[in-house]
This record gives sequence, C-alpha cells and structure tokens, in this order.
Amino acid sequence: MYWKATDETLARSVTVLTFATGFPGWPRSSPRPGWPAGSTTALPQVFDVEEADDLPYVVMEWVVGESLLDMLSEGPLDPPRAVALVLEAAQAVTAAHAAGLAHLRLDPACLHWTPGGG
Repeated sequence: MYWKATDETLARSVTVLTFATGFPGWPRSSPRPGWPAGSTTALPQVFDVEEADDLPYVVMEWVVGESLLDMLSEGPLDPPRAVALVLEAAQAVTAAHAAGLAHLRLDPACLHWTPGGG
C-alpha cells in the first residue's frame, strides 16, 4: 500500500510505501536510501528504508504526474505514444536493476509521467 504524507522537517510531500511482514525480497532487494535523483529522471529519490514493528516501509519522493493507469482509463493510447512510454519505463527499470535495485511493485498505477515528460 502507499500513501501521500508530509515530511514535516523539510515541508515536502513524500510517498510512504508499506509492505506486509515477510514480503518476498525484503530487505535484500529493497530500494536503498539516497538513490541519486539525478541518475535518471525516471526514478524518484528514496529518502528512507526502514522496518518498524515488523512492518517494512519506504519513504520516497512524491511524483506529481499522470499514471499509466490514468492514461489507459481514457481508452487505448496512440501506438507511438504507448511505445515511447513503455520504452522509458523499461529503461528506468533496467537502470535500477543494473544498480542492484528492484521496484517491488511495478504495475500501471505505479508508473507516472510528470507534466514535463519525466
């Protein structure tokens, strides 16, 4: 599950992802804090990875943009646009995997594109 929260120290919106106790791959393949935001424009920065009361969670940058699920709710995408979006998502996941990171929850609701196209 995920929620939008406020980092009160820095007064910014963040995403908090929670995972069930015993979630497969936790913490071995979990994201690491400090994933450099500049390494690729397609991945949000991870601020914290913790486990409290046996509940693993990740705090990361809140991404403002339209999800792939939102885009598909309006009907099929124009084929060139669909190819461009899937290519960008695949490149981001490839970059993450090359750095030893796993997404842990990849689905159309998790893929967002910013108004500027990132």
